[in-house]
This record gives sequence, C-alpha cells and structure tokens, in this order.
Amino acid sequence: QSGLLGDMYITILPGTEQAPAAQAGDVLSGTEPIGLADLSHDAQDLLRKLNGIVDKVNKDFLTDETLISLRATLLNLRDLTGRLQTTSGDLNKILGGIKRGQGTVGKLVKDDEVYENLRALSYNLRKGGVLFYKDRYEADRAKGAQKQDAQAAESKKKQQENAMIPKSRFLTR
Repeated sequence: QSGLLGDMYITILPGTEQAPAAQAGDVLSGTEPIGLADLSHDAQDLLRKLNGIVDKVNKDFLTDETLISLRATLLNLRDLTGRLQTTSGDLNKILGGIKRGQGTVGKLVKDDEVYENLRALSYNLRKGGVLFYKDRYEADRAKGAQKQDAQAAESKKKQQENAMIPKSRFLTR
C-alpha cells in the first residue's frame, strides 16, 4: 500500500476461515497502488459527468412550464383530498343511520316485519304475477306448516308402531 506521503508499506494480516494463512513457499501477489493523481483524475471525470446529468435534468424537466404544471397538479390533488374527506364523512353518517335502522334502507336492514313483507310480496308475485296478485303467502305458508306437522305425526306414529314390535335376538355360535 501507499501512505499519505507516497511511502510504500505492506500490511500482513493473520488468516481467517475464508482466507487461511499463507504456507511456506506460497507465492503472494500484490496490486499496484492507486496514486493521488489517479484518484483526482477519476474524481474530476465523475464530477464532469454528474454536472452534465444535473444540467440535462434542469434543462429538460425543471422548465417554467413543468413547474407551473406541477404546482397546478398539486393544488388539484389537495382539493380532491379535501372533497374525498368530506364525502367519506358523509358516507360514515349515512352508514351510521342505516346501522341504527333510520331511513328506508335502515328499516329494510333492521326491521324484521319489513323483511317478511318483502319476502311475502316476492313470493306472491312469483306465484300469481302482477295482474293476478293475491296475498297467498300466509295461506301457503300455513299449508306448508300443516303438511310438515302431518309428516311429523306420521313419522312419530311409525316410530311408535316399530317400538311395539318385539325385537328378535339371534344367537350365533
């Protein structure tokens, strides 16, 4: 290596697991030291390239027209954000009313009677259509319940009859 004043020296480090210590007879290779003049020249080249990039960015992207357009876009974005916050607050109020059962939609969501009425209306329209609408829902629902009751009674009767038949037992050897 080369010191700050250009003097030469060698740094010897003990080996590691990744780079074990040199053995007797091993040939060690070195590298040419980098001088201050080389570093200075490389740094000047790098600075010239960076200056060129900065000039191009300033010329192509940071024009007065681009800055005015960017400012207008940011103002529009701020306005849009404010309107979105207002809309979000209004929507939260509406949803809160629905959850509490307020208004038409709130009643549809919360009131069981409204639900049953809509269900009956839908059923009756499917059954009879608009021209022949007749409130059959409750009557047909009662018939369905009677049919279920009759089926349950029949099932219970069969269970009782089966319980009266003695069970035979088979002996096996």
